Amino acid sequence: MATIPLTTAPMTELDGVNLCLMAIGGAPVNALDTPGNKDASIARLTLNNTSREVQSKGWFFNHEYSYPLAADATTGKIALPSNCIALATADEKYRVVERAGYLYDLDNRTNVFPLGTTVNVDITFMFNFEDLPQVARTYIGLAAAQTFQSNTVGATDLNALIDGQVTRAYALLVSADTRSKRPNVLTSNARILRMTRRHRGSFDFADR
Repeated sequence: MATIPLTTAPMTELDGVNLCLMAIGGAPVNALDTPGNKDASIARLTLNNTSREVQSKGWFFNHEYSYPLAADATTGKIALPSNCIALATADEKYRVVERAGYLYDLDNRTNVFPLGTTVNVDITFMFNFEDLPQVARTYIGLAAAQTFQSNTVGATDLNALIDGQVTRAYALLVSADTRSKRPNVLTSNARILRMTRRHRGSFDFADR
């Protein structure tokens, strides 16, 4: 199998699926929904699972500090955004976790908060593939192709051909994440970082 070609054009979800198919020597498809093409369906599932796994780590493009979540004016419950895949307490008043789609107060053992309450959390979002920056799409696409090839063919000699591309793509993603941090004395400490950002809105992910 030849080295998987990369282009400078923004990668689409279809491109990601075709990377997976090309990794096993398969023919590319022209649409995401291809009835009867089992490999294409599995490739798309692999791409989505890989995207979820990568994004769950939290990066500059999908993690926000001290994100405010407000209690419902009627129920007192604090619903999480539907695409939230991870969160951590960022408010000294509360120790909260996700439970059944709502914030749960560990200290008071309830998911009902006083009306008017706003709780700040460090939150990680799951975005659609084509809503991601190109550097993330490239890594996710190649990592998915590597996984798909390993699961489908299982030939280490074929897998080795894209190892280098996966490694380089990951290095570029980490580099982009590092550049977004602009580290200094303040940002080197997570607690100080949350305190300095609490009243400044949403910011890029700075500590993993």
